[in-house]
Amino acid sequence: MSSNSSLPGPTWEVPTSTSRWSSTSTKGRAMVFTSSI
Repeated sequence: MSSNSSLPGPTWEVPTSTSRWSSTSTKGRAMVFTSSI
């Protein structure tokens, strides 16, 4: 859960584009992990 706090606001608000983000940056991957929860 701590990781969630580390993530920025704009990155967290990313829409379904998360799939593309995860492929482009590691930050996106972290978002997908949080979304799974």
